[in-house]
Amino acid sequence: MAKIVVPKPAPGSFDKHRPASDLLKSQVKHLHALEKNLPHRLQTGHNVEAIRTESEASAYIKTITGRLHPQGKISVPRPAAGSFHKHRPLSDLLRRQVEHFREAEAQLPASQQSGIRTEAIRLEHEAAAYIAKVTAALHGHQPPDEGPGKDSGGRPLEAATTSRPAKKPAGASKRRDAKGTRK
Repeated sequence: MAKIVVPKPAPGSFDKHRPASDLLKSQVKHLHALEKNLPHRLQTGHNVEAIRTESEASAYIKTITGRLHPQGKISVPRPAAGSFHKHRPLSDLLRRQVEHFREAEAQLPASQQSGIRTEAIRLEHEAAAYIAKVTAALHGHQPPDEGPGKDSGGRPLEAATTSRPAKKPAGASKRRDAKGTRK
């Protein structure tokens, strides 16, 4: 979801004693209609016809907006110990989540996209790194990883599953001095 930037109002544009404008009264009425759909325990019972000033309208709008969009963190329980195995192949569910995140990532500007080829993701830790990166981009944060397109070992995701480093030939680590003697 893209973040919507709302500019700060100009100084002096809010006067708490000024009578509420027709636009502000209309907003209050629309929010009151939404308030009626809230559970009874969340309704204010406020008489919106009694709202006269910008300050009163602002307080009501703030209260109802907070009840329509509860703020705060959503608590997510910790996974059971041993439930994450970084070398485990992707399950169908995790593959679908990666596909879902790829669709969400496609909506971002090209400069914010990860460039990670999702078809190269084969293991849980690669999926976790990709999902963390896209989530951070969607929320406008820097991802907590080793760099763009890297798995938890710092390897590029494309290379993490498709190739292994070549073994050095026997004796390749030995160096020779000027006389040709091995060191």
